[in-house]
Amino acid sequence: MAKFIDCDSAEARDVYKLLISIVAPRPIGWISTVSENGVSNLAPFSFFNMMSMNPAVFAFSASLFSDLSKKDSLLRRFHRVKFRHLE
Repeated sequence: MAKFIDCDSAEARDVYKLLISIVAPRPIGWISTVSENGVSNLAPFSFFNMMSMNPAVFAFSASLFSDLSKKDSLLRRFHRVKFRHLE
């Protein structure tokens, strides 16, 4: 029997569980930022993907914390964008 979730009225936790079960295994993208004061931050993001190769477009989604505050990666400006391939 199919199960349907109304994303507009469902708890955020239930929608998250549904979304992460659709893509498996879920790769992790490491997003690094540097604040205006020079403080570095490296954070794992499971909601990311390559959108286009030409032009090169990479996207990630930084959700809010459970208390609705913004994560550091959302608060920092991206001064430079660099891509590194890790093996």
